[in-house]
Amino acid sequence: MRSSANSAYKVRPYRVRDRDGLISVIDAVCAEGRWMKTDRFEPTPVWEHALADPGCPCHLLLVAVDGTRITGWCRVFPTGDNGEGEIGIGLLAPYRNQGLGTRMLRRAVKWAKEHHFTRLKLTTRADNTRAIRVFKRCGFVITASTPEGWVKMTLSL
Repeated sequence: MRSSANSAYKVRPYRVRDRDGLISVIDAVCAEGRWMKTDRFEPTPVWEHALADPGCPCHLLLVAVDGTRITGWCRVFPTGDNGEGEIGIGLLAPYRNQGLGTRMLRRAVKWAKEHHFTRLKLTTRADNTRAIRVFKRCGFVITASTPEGWVKMTLSL
Protein backbone atom coordinates (compact mmCIF):
# COMPACT_ATOMS: atom_id res chain seq x y z
CA MET A 1 0.00 0.00 0.00
CA ARG A 2 1.26 3.47 -0.83
CA SER A 3 1.80 6.09 1.82
CA SER A 4 -0.76 8.85 2.28
CA ALA A 5 1.80 11.30 0.90
CA ASN A 6 1.46 9.63 -2.52
CA SER A 7 -0.21 11.92 -5.00
CA ALA A 8 -2.52 9.10 -6.11
CA TYR A 9 -4.47 9.49 -2.84
CA LYS A 10 -6.88 12.33 -3.36
CA VAL A 11 -9.88 13.79 -1.60
CA ARG A 12 -12.38 15.40 -3.92
CA PRO A 13 -16.06 16.25 -4.13
CA TYR A 14 -18.40 13.40 -5.00
CA ARG A 15 -19.68 13.27 -8.60
CA VAL A 16 -22.88 11.55 -9.75
CA ARG A 17 -20.83 9.02 -11.73
CA ASP A 18 -19.21 7.97 -8.40
CA ARG A 19 -22.54 6.63 -7.10
CA ASP A 20 -22.03 2.89 -7.68
CA GLY A 21 -18.43 2.95 -6.47
CA LEU A 22 -19.32 4.94 -3.37
CA ILE A 23 -22.22 2.67 -2.47
CA SER A 24 -19.93 -0.33 -2.90
CA VAL A 25 -17.40 1.17 -0.48
CA ILE A 26 -20.10 2.06 2.07
CA ASP A 27 -21.48 -1.49 1.80
CA ALA A 28 -17.98 -2.93 2.34
CA VAL A 29 -17.45 -0.86 5.50
CA CYS A 30 -20.95 -1.75 6.74
CA ALA A 31 -20.30 -5.44 6.05
CA GLU A 32 -17.39 -5.41 8.49
CA GLY A 33 -20.20 -5.51 11.06
CA ARG A 34 -18.40 -3.31 13.50
CA TRP A 35 -18.22 0.36 12.61
CA MET A 36 -21.66 1.11 11.21
CA LYS A 37 -25.13 0.71 12.68
CA THR A 38 -26.33 -1.30 9.65
CA ASP A 39 -24.78 -4.17 7.68
CA ARG A 40 -25.43 -2.51 4.32
CA PHE A 41 -26.06 0.96 2.94
CA GLU A 42 -29.63 2.09 3.58
CA PRO A 43 -29.90 5.56 2.05
CA THR A 44 -32.06 8.09 3.83
CA PRO A 45 -33.77 10.88 1.88
CA VAL A 46 -30.87 13.24 2.66
CA TRP A 47 -28.42 10.64 1.32
CA GLU A 48 -30.50 10.24 -1.85
CA HIS A 49 -30.48 14.01 -2.30
CA ALA A 50 -26.69 14.19 -1.85
CA LEU A 51 -26.14 11.33 -4.30
CA ALA A 52 -28.41 12.90 -6.92
CA ASP A 53 -27.39 16.56 -6.50
CA PRO A 54 -23.72 16.90 -5.54
CA GLY A 55 -23.72 20.62 -6.32
CA CYS A 56 -26.34 21.50 -3.73
CA PRO A 57 -24.80 23.95 -1.22
CA CYS A 58 -26.72 22.50 1.74
CA HIS A 59 -24.47 19.43 2.10
CA LEU A 60 -20.95 18.19 1.47
CA LEU A 61 -20.07 14.75 0.16
CA LEU A 62 -16.39 14.01 -0.36
CA VAL A 63 -14.78 10.85 -1.68
CA ALA A 64 -11.27 9.56 -1.13
CA VAL A 65 -9.74 8.01 -4.21
CA ASP A 66 -6.66 5.98 -5.02
CA GLY A 67 -6.20 6.61 -8.72
CA THR A 68 -9.72 6.01 -9.99
CA ARG A 69 -10.85 3.72 -7.14
CA ILE A 70 -13.08 5.17 -4.45
CA THR A 71 -11.69 4.18 -1.07
CA GLY A 72 -13.77 6.22 1.38
CA TRP A 73 -16.14 9.09 2.00
CA CYS A 74 -16.87 11.95 4.34
CA ARG A 75 -20.14 13.79 4.48
CA VAL A 76 -21.76 16.74 6.23
CA PHE A 77 -25.55 16.83 6.16
CA PRO A 78 -27.76 19.41 7.86
CA THR A 79 -29.81 17.97 10.72
CA GLY A 80 -32.70 20.41 10.55
CA ASP A 81 -31.63 22.03 13.82
CA ASN A 82 -30.57 25.61 13.23
CA GLY A 83 -26.94 25.56 12.07
CA GLU A 84 -26.25 21.97 13.08
CA GLY A 85 -24.76 19.33 10.82
CA GLU A 86 -24.01 15.66 11.13
CA ILE A 87 -20.71 14.35 9.89
CA GLY A 88 -19.98 10.79 8.83
CA ILE A 89 -16.82 9.20 7.53
CA GLY A 90 -15.58 5.81 6.43
CA LEU A 91 -12.58 4.24 4.71
CA LEU A 92 -11.83 0.80 3.37
CA ALA A 93 -9.56 -1.08 5.79
CA PRO A 94 -6.35 -0.92 3.70
CA TYR A 95 -6.58 2.89 3.61
CA ARG A 96 -6.93 3.49 7.33
CA ASN A 97 -4.13 4.78 9.58
CA GLN A 98 -2.51 6.76 6.79
CA GLY A 99 -3.89 10.24 7.39
CA LEU A 100 -6.53 10.11 4.66
CA GLY A 101 -9.45 10.17 7.09
CA THR A 102 -7.93 13.13 8.92
CA ARG A 103 -7.56 15.01 5.64
CA MET A 104 -11.21 14.38 4.80
CA LEU A 105 -12.39 15.35 8.27
CA ARG A 106 -10.42 18.60 8.33
CA ARG A 107 -11.71 19.52 4.89
CA ALA A 108 -15.29 18.81 5.98
CA VAL A 109 -14.92 20.92 9.15
CA LYS A 110 -13.48 23.79 7.10
CA TRP A 111 -16.40 23.52 4.66
CA ALA A 112 -18.93 23.53 7.53
CA LYS A 113 -17.39 26.70 8.98
CA GLU A 114 -17.42 28.39 5.57
CA HIS A 115 -21.11 27.45 5.18
CA HIS A 116 -22.01 28.92 8.59
CA PHE A 117 -22.76 25.71 10.45
CA THR A 118 -22.56 26.34 14.19
CA ARG A 119 -22.05 22.78 15.37
CA LEU A 120 -21.20 19.35 14.00
CA LYS A 121 -22.15 16.08 15.62
CA LEU A 122 -21.27 12.45 14.99
CA THR A 123 -21.71 9.00 16.46
CA THR A 124 -19.03 6.33 16.58
CA ARG A 125 -18.27 3.11 18.40
CA ALA A 126 -16.90 3.62 21.91
CA ASP A 127 -14.17 1.08 21.14
CA ASN A 128 -13.13 2.84 17.92
CA THR A 129 -10.22 4.48 19.71
CA ARG A 130 -8.39 5.32 16.49
CA ALA A 131 -11.32 7.36 15.16
CA ILE A 132 -12.05 8.96 18.53
CA ARG A 133 -8.42 10.10 18.72
CA VAL A 134 -8.70 11.69 15.25
CA PHE A 135 -12.03 13.34 16.10
CA LYS A 136 -10.56 14.77 19.32
CA ARG A 137 -7.51 16.12 17.44
CA CYS A 138 -9.97 17.94 15.16
CA GLY A 139 -11.74 19.48 18.17
CA PHE A 140 -14.66 17.10 18.79
CA VAL A 141 -15.59 16.26 22.38
CA ILE A 142 -17.53 13.30 23.71
CA THR A 143 -20.95 14.46 24.88
CA ALA A 144 -22.78 11.18 25.55
CA SER A 145 -22.49 7.42 25.41
CA THR A 146 -25.04 4.65 25.02
CA PRO A 147 -25.35 1.27 26.70
CA GLU A 148 -25.05 -0.29 23.21
CA GLY A 149 -21.44 0.91 22.92
CA TRP A 150 -21.75 4.13 20.91
CA VAL A 151 -20.45 7.59 21.77
CA LYS A 152 -21.78 10.90 20.57
CA MET A 153 -19.34 13.69 19.85
CA THR A 154 -19.80 17.34 18.95
CA LEU A 155 -17.71 20.21 17.66
CA SER A 156 -18.75 23.84 18.17
CA LEU A 157 -17.78 25.93 15.16
